[in-house]
Amino acid sequence: MDTNEKAIAKFAVPIEKVLDKPAQEIGEGLGNLFWLIFYPLLKARINMEHKIEKYKEEIQKEINKIPAGEIVEPKISIVGPALEASKYYIDDQEIRSMFAKLIASSMKADLHHMAHPAFIEVIKQLTPIDAVIFKYMVDSPTFPIGRVVVEYDNFTSKTWIPTLFSVPEELLLPFFPDENITINYSFIASSVDNLVRLGLLNINYDKSHADESFYAPLYEHPIFKQCQEDKELLSEPNNPKVVLKKAVWRLTDFGYQFKECCL
Repeated sequence: MDTNEKAIAKFAVPIEKVLDKPAQEIGEGLGNLFWLIFYPLLKARINMEHKIEKYKEEIQKEINKIPAGEIVEPKISIVGPALEASKYYIDDQEIRSMFAKLIASSMKADLHHMAHPAFIEVIKQLTPIDAVIFKYMVDSPTFPIGRVVVEYDNFTSKTWIPTLFSVPEELLLPFFPDENITINYSFIASSVDNLVRLGLLNINYDKSHADESFYAPLYEHPIFKQCQEDKELLSEPNNPKVVLKKAVWRLTDFGYQFKECCL
């Protein structure tokens, strides 16, 4: 056996959870499926060994969180497509992590019924930035959101910034290490648009929180302040005023289930 074959062969060791015999058999089955799907990638690109091993460890770590007696036979309609899809995202930690959690959720008794095959397609349509912003929103129930609108004396208005929200810069710096995050704001804001498009979020601009201080981060947002400064550049009649159109958001039922299974 040459060096490459030895390096590849180590991945034949199945993913196992040391519980009772049925649970071990489930782990062996998952390990065999993992091996079947990732073997061609390893054979073609042996330099992927470290990343694939790390992903395998992530799956094992998530499975190990399942309490004894709560592990069930996973849905092949989840595990098979999830493993197959995840090999194309092996370089993206945030996306890879979602796949690992979804696979483990399909093996957990209280989440087994929630694990939806559509979640695989949702994860495939997320960027790492989308994933980071979605997790931050889920973890921050006071996350304010709105849009910047220009209002006129003739009672008309137009939207200037369709989506305005505030995320700690340290979360986004890994994606924009050498650039001003504000310059890239439209790209960042498209993440929320994508989360809405995928059916994970619902944003209602006809409602707002009664407490005005809830929206303080948006009034202090560099984008909002820049719009106020640039108002004079509009060169429009009817005394344009830059205002914040406040909104509320919530997870859809689909989004809640996705959160439970994939975060």
